[in-house]
Amino acid sequence: MVRYEVCFAYEVCFAHEDASLMKYGFAIFDTTGESSQLNFFFIFLFAEYKDTAICVKRILHISNGDTSYAARHTSCPQMRILHPRKEYLMTVKTVLDYLWTLAPEACRMSWDNVGLLLGRKNAPVRGVLVALDATAAVAEEAERLDCQLVVTHHPVIFHGDKHITDADPLTEVHLRYLEKGIAVISMHTNLDCAPGGVNDLLAEQLGLHNISVLEDGETAGLIRMGELSETELPAFAGFVKQRLRCPGLRWVDGGRPVRRVAVGGGACGEFMPKVLAAGCDTFVTADIKYHEFCDAATLGLNLIDAGHFETEDPACDMLAAKLRERFPALRVCRSAHKGCIRFL
Repeated sequence: MVRYEVCFAYEVCFAHEDASLMKYGFAIFDTTGESSQLNFFFIFLFAEYKDTAICVKRILHISNGDTSYAARHTSCPQMRILHPRKEYLMTVKTVLDYLWTLAPEACRMSWDNVGLLLGRKNAPVRGVLVALDATAAVAEEAERLDCQLVVTHHPVIFHGDKHITDADPLTEVHLRYLEKGIAVISMHTNLDCAPGGVNDLLAEQLGLHNISVLEDGETAGLIRMGELSETELPAFAGFVKQRLRCPGLRWVDGGRPVRRVAVGGGACGEFMPKVLAAGCDTFVTADIKYHEFCDAATLGLNLIDAGHFETEDPACDMLAAKLRERFPALRVCRSAHKGCIRFL
């Protein structure tokens, strides 16, 4: 058995992009017979694009000193990569581009702020933390878990901040992310409206069937409606509390059994009239005001406030699962962040 150190030409394809490029690298291999029957054990890749996820597509040519070998039949399954970070290294942009396929930017409300809100798009990413909110505690958690990217539902920048300084406790949180080199991507109303997003998940969790979308101009795609076997409201409210793990919920009886249910994760009380007009007898949402409860009882709508965090946080589980599936080599963590509201 003879061991060789060789140079080889190879073709790389950029992860999740339709592009390829000729590159050069080094390999160590052992021959077990004829020189054409090369058995590759270890491959070292040294790419110029250190911040780009690459994988070897095929070996085109190898050489050792004055000797060259054809390697047309050598393919990736025969190789063991020793530098997984160089092979699989992701960037913020790589993750963002994939998230746009789950929740297209075109689905967002006109007033919303989504996408990459903090950080550099070409920054390398080894770990991602998924959380509902980009709080100071989440920044500390991301640093502790060696996550260079945080993906949230709620936008980290939303109210038109004119400065980011430590003089303002709210913008000081932004500074923490920037100083730690942690990027933040937020998928907000685009994830609410997207197929398979926040409200589809909420409808599925509550066991609705024949799910449809409440069409409503700009907000088309936000509210979901579905059907249930006839249930009394107290029993259904208890089921909602159990399914969403609510520490408590508020509800008002509209005087009708539960048959046709509308759901809107987060603050969707403004849709009550449209939900009624669509023939729903029950609406599950969050952040309901006192007078909205009073109006619902008068109008004959069963109204359940299951909590902002509780109606939206399940989407973070979905995002984490999707990221793990799409990027097997990327470490994806689910934040321990919980809602800030406490109940006695």
